[in-house]
Order: sequence, then structure tokens, then C-alpha cells
Amino acid sequence: MDFKRPAKYGKNYTPAVLSTAVAKVQNHEMSIKKAAKYFGIPRSTIRSRLLKKNQDQIRAGPDTKLLMKEKNELEAWIIDMQNRGYPIIKNWLLDSVKQFMDATPRKNRFVKNRPGRTWLQLFLKRHPKITLRTPEFVTSASAKVSSSDIITWFQTIEAYLTSQDCLDILQDPSRIINGDETSFQLNSKSKKVFALRGSHNVSDIERSPSKVNITTMFCIWRDDSANHSLRI
Repeated sequence: MDFKRPAKYGKNYTPAVLSTAVAKVQNHEMSIKKAAKYFGIPRSTIRSRLLKKNQDQIRAGPDTKLLMKEKNELEAWIIDMQNRGYPIIKNWLLDSVKQFMDATPRKNRFVKNRPGRTWLQLFLKRHPKITLRTPEFVTSASAKVSSSDIITWFQTIEAYLTSQDCLDILQDPSRIINGDETSFQLNSKSKKVFALRGSHNVSDIERSPSKVNITTMFCIWRDDSANHSLRI
């Protein structure tokens, strides 16, 4: 059987290709170095098979640390935490995996049961719904505002204008001012978090008092007498 030579060195070989490479070396048709280069297999892997190690390994690369079910549960946990307003950062995810591995001991190649950058890259590759995003921080008070709170606020404003016989203000666009404020943190270092791919808004509720910041208030209103419709 002929095998197509890989375009580049990597871990995309199959068990059959590995067996063929080992056979070539055992039959003295190729050296370990030549077989590794030709079939795109690490020399250490071929040597290991020649020494009759890992004979029951049926795939390239390191052993699986987490079961697919466990990885899917990890993905669901990340999405759930984002929906709650507490998205997960890299270190939290890796620490959580370490805690799980400590609680359920098994053979793995993690250093002190904590996965590294390579595992994280492979996890994201196998779970394309998850990506890294820079979150927009919101206060815990803002995060607790519900739709009923907003409706109640407008009803209160309408009742007040009615009591003051000023309800006609809402009928005159030139007398309606839309205001909003934003703050600029002076020494902020935002950390990227895991989020569902395609999310339009990724918020992170503050867990401690904000640092020193500058708050800016923006007001916009309509002026029909001017050439432009908006003033800021």
C-alpha cells in the first residue's frame, strides 16, 4: 500500500502509517530519521514503538486527559458563566481543570495536574463555539436592573410630568434630551475572557470597587432650527 508523503511534519498520521514506518525501520529499509521525515512522525514515537512501548496507543499525540463528556460539560460551564455575567478567564479555566484532576486522579502529562497553553489551544480548536473576547465591565448595580425596573422608571416619569401638566414635553422632540455617561479607567488592564462565539455584548460584573476613573456625561437633543438635527 502506498502512502502519500505529508506536506509537513505534524501529528496527522494514522495508526496504519505509524505501523508502516516502524516496519520500514525493522526491515532496514529506512533509518529512524528518514522514516520520521518521510511519514511525518516524531522520531521518539518510532523509537518507542520499536522498544515495544505504547503498543496499545491507537492515535497520534498524548493520551486524553479529559473525557469528551467532561470537555462538553466544561464548555457548557463556560457558556453558563458568561450568561450569568461572570465570564471565565484563562487562569480560572486552567485552575478549575487542575482542581478536577486533583479530585479525580488519573494518568496525565499535566505539570502538577494543571494543563498548559497547548492543551488550551487544542480545547478551543475542538470547541469552536468558545472564543476569547475582551469584556465590557459593568457595575453589579447595573447588572441587576431588569426590564420591569425600566418600565417602572418610565411610568414614574410619565406620572410626574402629568402631575405637573407638562406631559406635552414628550410630544415635542426639541424638548427631549437623551443623556448617558461613560467612565474611563486610568489604570485598567482588561483580561480576555471565554465567551460564546458571535456574542455581541460580553459583560463582566465588577467584583471589587472601581479604580480611579474619569466620568464623562454626553447629552444629545434635537434642534429643528439648525441645519443639523443633533447637537452634542
